[in-house]
Amino acid sequence: MASGTIDLYANAGVSISLLNLLRFGVSAGPMFEIAYGEPDDVSETDPMEANLNLRMTADLLLGDFSIGATGIITSSSSINDVIDGTAEFGGLFESPDIKAGVSALFAIF
Repeated sequence: MASGTIDLYANAGVSISLLNLLRFGVSAGPMFEIAYGEPDDVSETDPMEANLNLRMTADLLLGDFSIGATGIITSSSSINDVIDGTAEFGGLFESPDIKAGVSALFAIF
């Protein structure tokens, strides 16, 4: 059986639509890694140790069709670092993991 991890981003954020043509969004929150596969490969982690992330989105809205771009920056700081006061805003993204993607969506209904 294959094993690996699934990244789950539990973010809260805002988005704004401009002239019903462009939509921009930003959100932040923890990133949880869910392990699957062999029982020996699965390790339990404290949710408060989940790394923080920042997600930015931009969409071009063309009626029932939209084209979008997404960027996610995952930091090396955790929720506990923020609560303890050991995380500084400038240091949250010192060694980030950056992911980017594009999407095309078509509304059927």
